[in-house]
Amino acid sequence: MTRIPPALSYLSIYNPALRPTDGAADEDEDAEALAHVLFYASKEKAVSRDRMLRQVGLAKALVNFSESFNAQVPCGSVHSQARRMITISPEPDFWIHAGIEVAKSHHLPPDIGKGKTKEKGKAASKPSDDTLPSYEYHDYSVQDDVIHSLLFRGYEQFKLTHGSFTQILSTLGQEALELQLERFFTVWAWSLDLEKLPEFGEHLGVPLHPAHRRIVNLLDSFGEDDGTISIFAQPPHIVPSSSYPCNEYPLSLLRHILTLIPRPQPISDYPSSHVLATNTLDNTAVPSRGASQPLLDLNSTGTESRKWYWPPYLTFGGKALPKPNLAAGALPDVKQEQQVEPNVSEPQVSEVDAHALEDAMSTETISATPQAPAALAQSVSDSTAQAKSDNQTATTQNDDDDNDTQNDNDQNDDNDDDTISAGRSSLRMQTIFVHLPEPTHPVLTMRRPLHYFIDDQRLIAVVPPADDVIATEASLVTKAAAFFHALDEAFEDEALQRLAKAFFNSSIDHLPSAAKILQPLDRYIISKDGLSHSNPLFSSRSPRIYETRNILNNDPEVNEVFSRGQNPQHWHVAKRGLSAATGRQSEGTGEVYLEVFRKESSLADVDNVLAGIVRKSDL
Repeated sequence: MTRIPPALSYLSIYNPALRPTDGAADEDEDAEALAHVLFYASKEKAVSRDRMLRQVGLAKALVNFSESFNAQVPCGSVHSQARRMITISPEPDFWIHAGIEVAKSHHLPPDIGKGKTKEKGKAASKPSDDTLPSYEYHDYSVQDDVIHSLLFRGYEQFKLTHGSFTQILSTLGQEALELQLERFFTVWAWSLDLEKLPEFGEHLGVPLHPAHRRIVNLLDSFGEDDGTISIFAQPPHIVPSSSYPCNEYPLSLLRHILTLIPRPQPISDYPSSHVLATNTLDNTAVPSRGASQPLLDLNSTGTESRKWYWPPYLTFGGKALPKPNLAAGALPDVKQEQQVEPNVSEPQVSEVDAHALEDAMSTETISATPQAPAALAQSVSDSTAQAKSDNQTATTQNDDDDNDTQNDNDQNDDNDDDTISAGRSSLRMQTIFVHLPEPTHPVLTMRRPLHYFIDDQRLIAVVPPADDVIATEASLVTKAAAFFHALDEAFEDEALQRLAKAFFNSSIDHLPSAAKILQPLDRYIISKDGLSHSNPLFSSRSPRIYETRNILNNDPEVNEVFSRGQNPQHWHVAKRGLSAATGRQSEGTGEVYLEVFRKESSLADVDNVLAGIVRKSDL
């Protein structure tokens, strides 16, 4: 049985409000339907126009049929045994439609008909239904919410780098829009690997940095003078300033900033060239194992153990045997050294003069040749006179140094900013341009500059106001250097606090039980305003946690979902809002997802764990 992974069958972008521009007749339905299609791509290299119009026409028919029941909630997905059809509308009159083939397993046909007489004529060669290959389709291999989020993420990425569909169509025209869609979505569509999609947390938002509270204060002080919006990134985490949510910038901006940081170069596992050179021998210098050096045959009856030749390093406490003479293929430039080993039974004991040893350890320079007694006495007297002169010079220098200490301290205090700038001299401002939507008109985008500074694997980005000009590059470099310096100090303080806390916990004479150590830990993730925060253990691809999210998205009246499997008996919980209150509409925004792997946990235990996570959350 061979499993075929899910794959994208086709992708289309259309606008039913468009009309033909080449003067086609109004009765030509194919020309009108073809004018609606802005982009189309299929996994097959060549697709006929009729097939493309038939697939797009089916998508338009499903949308129109669903709008007859509820115009506010258009058709989002249609399921069949072998396919999913997902449709989203990112802008008015613009639709993105995708056809997905679910995963399937190929069953080979059974060998039937053996031992039976074959039918005559053409009936014998006609295959029956039993001999045709059959497939088993895996319904849970494709999640609707995952495909929806992927399509919206692709649209937001295009909108950030090129502009909205409406903006391009109104300013550049339909042909320019079709060209930009083809350049972007052709590469984007076939780069999707539906079998290796990101885990559940990737669809909830960008991971927030664990120390985001301290970083937010530094970011707010960074842009408090000119009203700029600053963003800190350290893959895979990110921290926006407190004024970022007020501008309603898209989540794609944060993801795009993370891509600006270059990936670290992997360290090569191969040894350096000089190591290889020292450990490599010339092929001509290695003796050949031919007739001159046959392998040792332990089963040979003519070989005596007393005549075996042992290498010099296997002497077993005795003297090494003389090395036999090699033939003409011996190693060149190899010197044979004979070391005379002392007798083990009579060890040599040497007396050590304690005074001489102490004198040797305290002497800074030891002469290679011994000195005569008269010369030694003269050297001692010269050393004593030189020591007295050095003491007098050192006393004079110490008095001068004490007078200059205060001046040096004052000068260091005045040059703190210069020291920070010199330490971050490698910082330089880089600028890219992005298309950001206006708060009042989300479909209208404006081309805005984005300045950023990179320090190792850390980045700080600055979004200037739309109607204002920020400070010069030199002042931004100084502020960025001060920000990274303050960030290093904050991380050092946090590291010291963690070390003190760990030392305090280790000093307590308390050991956890074996059951507590072996039991699996709970995993949770919190999402709010496109940002997510989770414990380090969270990484889930379970279909049940996707089901809990589907229930929250499809029914706004549901605030909590508790799901428990049969085998294994794991809990999957979802909660809307970050309020600990239950039984009413939760206050605030955000979502909490929890996985409990302790099968002895009851519903009350899981609810207490969920309440504790919500209470301790700092989002």
